[in-house]
Amino acid sequence: MNKNIAILLSLIVLLFSVYFLYTKGELDLDRASEKFTVLAFENSSLNCDKESLKFFIENNLPYEKEYQISILADQKELTSHSDFKIPNKSSKYIELEGDLINELCNKKQTFRFEVQIENNQTQENIYKFINQ
Repeated sequence: MNKNIAILLSLIVLLFSVYFLYTKGELDLDRASEKFTVLAFENSSLNCDKESLKFFIENNLPYEKEYQISILADQKELTSHSDFKIPNKSSKYIELEGDLINELCNKKQTFRFEVQIENNQTQENIYKFINQ
C-alpha cells in the first residue's frame, strides 16, 4: 500500500510541476513578445512581382504605435509614408502600388530592395536582392 501512495504522490507532484512550468513559460513568452515589433517580407521569393515585394509590420506592444516607412532601391529612397499607425497587438500587410512596382521591375539588373521603419525610439530595416 505504501508503494502505491508513493507512486500516486510522485505522479501528482510531477503533473503539478509540469503545469506550473508550462504556465510560467507561456506567460514569459507573452511578456517577451510585448517588447518588440516585427518587420518581415510576406514571402522569400526573389522575383520582382507584387507578391514578393509585399511585407508586413506586426505591433506586439500593448499600445498603438506610429511608424514612418521608407522604400529604397539600391540605397535610393523611392517613397516614404509618415504617420502610419498600427493598433496594439495587430499586424498590417503592405503592398506596393502599381507605379512603384513598374518602376522597380523595369530595372534590368539585380538590385537591393529595402524597407525601413522608424519611430522616435528605434529604426528597423529588412532587405533582399531582387533578381531580374
